[in-house]
Amino acid sequence: MDIHIFVEKKVKGRWVPAEAMMKDEGGKLDVPYPQKIYTGRDYELFGFLTGGQVRTDIGVYAGRLKGFPKDASKQVKKIYGAWGVDGHTPNYITLKELNQVDWNRKITDNDGKQIALKDRFDHFFYDVMMRMDFYDIRVHNPAHIRLVFWFDN
Repeated sequence: MDIHIFVEKKVKGRWVPAEAMMKDEGGKLDVPYPQKIYTGRDYELFGFLTGGQVRTDIGVYAGRLKGFPKDASKQVKKIYGAWGVDGHTPNYITLKELNQVDWNRKITDNDGKQIALKDRFDHFFYDVMMRMDFYDIRVHNPAHIRLVFWFDN
């Protein structure tokens, strides 16, 4: 199972892609693979982002499962729609919500050791959060930057 993440920003009251999109070889719209914000497969992270609804429940969450946003950008709606029944458990979370997470909170890792969330999810914390902060420099409102994501089978 993989996660498909897109960054959107709110501009003049509408959500639009924050990332550049192109058509792939098959003519489908998407963010080019090397430019995707995250391409990993971390089931604890998936549970963390969905309120424990995907694959694992570590007891600490960035948010709750809200479903696909009704006000998503037309580009992201089109990409999500193309997944049909193979795209599941959609969700979204704003930079404001992610900034409210206690990233220093300790959880128990697979080895039974206590580790801070930011260290356990370092790939997400440093790569994704930093990129979202970059988009926020232009928008100036963390509630107007969000991740829209879903999973495939």
